[in-house]
Amino acid sequence: MWRTLITSRSANQVVTVLYCSVTYFVPLAITLATFINIQSKLKSWPVSSTQKARREAEIKLSRMGGLVALFLAICFIPNQMSYILSKFGATDLSSSQHKFTVVLSTLNSCVNPFVYCVTSRSYRKEFKKILFPCKKNKVASRMQLEKTIDMNLAVRSN
Repeated sequence: MWRTLITSRSANQVVTVLYCSVTYFVPLAITLATFINIQSKLKSWPVSSTQKARREAEIKLSRMGGLVALFLAICFIPNQMSYILSKFGATDLSSSQHKFTVVLSTLNSCVNPFVYCVTSRSYRKEFKKILFPCKKNKVASRMQLEKTIDMNLAVRSN
C-alpha cells in the first residue's frame, strides 16, 4: 500500500524541488563545470613536444566526457522539469508529454555509444566491426592467413 509521508502540498513541493536539485541539478552543474574547467586548463597549459600526443589525447577524452554530460543534461532536464511541475499541478505524470520525457531520458543510454564513436578513433574502429560483421577485417584476415601458413608449415615439418 502506498502512503504519502508528506501531507502538506507546499511541503511536498519544497521536498520535490530539493530532491531534484540535490540528486540531479547540482551534480549536473558540477560535472559540466568540471569538464569546462578541465578543457580550458588543458588547452592553456604549456606542453613540450614529447608530451603533445598525450595532451591531445587528454583533450579528446575531456571533450568526450563533456559531451556525454551535455547529452545527459539534454535528455534528462525535460523529465526532471515535468516531475517538478507535476507537484505544482502544472502537468500530469500520466500525460503523453511526461511519457515522452521518460522515453527521452531512457534514450540517453543509446546516445552514448555514438558520442564515443564520434570522439574516439579506436572506439569507432571497433564499433564498425560490430555494426558490419560481414565486412572482412583486413587485419583479422591477414592474421588468419599467417596462422594458416604457420600451421601448414608445422604439419609439413612433422
